[in-house]
Amino acid sequence: MGQYYKIVNLTKKQYFKPLGVMKLTEFSCVGDRTLAFLHNLLKKDWRVDRVVVVSDSYRGKEGLEYCECQMYAVELDELYTEIKPSQFKFKLNNTFREQQKGWFVNKTKKEFIGLNILPKQLSNNIISPLALMIALGSDRSEYNGTNNFMVGYWALDEVYIDIKSNGFDFDEKGYTEVVPHFEIMEINYNANK
Repeated sequence: MGQYYKIVNLTKKQYFKPLGVMKLTEFSCVGDRTLAFLHNLLKKDWRVDRVVVVSDSYRGKEGLEYCECQMYAVELDELYTEIKPSQFKFKLNNTFREQQKGWFVNKTKKEFIGLNILPKQLSNNIISPLALMIALGSDRSEYNGTNNFMVGYWALDEVYIDIKSNGFDFDEKGYTEVVPHFEIMEINYNANK
């Protein structure tokens, strides 16, 4: 059946459920409403917060701190507040081009990903690095494409999206560019049904 996920802000103690599809590789596609909501939150309300995409099978791993949002093992509603897109003023119809503007930045590790590295053509199966880089699950089988070792690499770190029109001088601040190159996948939505 696969793993199911929720997107959790550990800093603000908030979470939201994927809007529609619940599997990581489904809502990680450019143009998905869940990805658009996460994109907008990381630009504004959740900027420089510790945000993770947590699966129902996550139970903590050696080397990672305890994640109190093991939401399927405990009652998440008792610890966190669920948020919904209707509570925010931004729209979820992010265009493909809008999702290619700026940088996905990890303040903790002092790294960044240029969002303009996504392929230029519009397609519903282009994988964005946003959700994959901050995902926590029992394994990496949900995404088994190129560079799957990078799935979860930024989990539990402070992340945000920088969209300043004049750019951000990462070199002067000691940041390193990360280029995950998650592949374009052909997703079979009926495979796990």
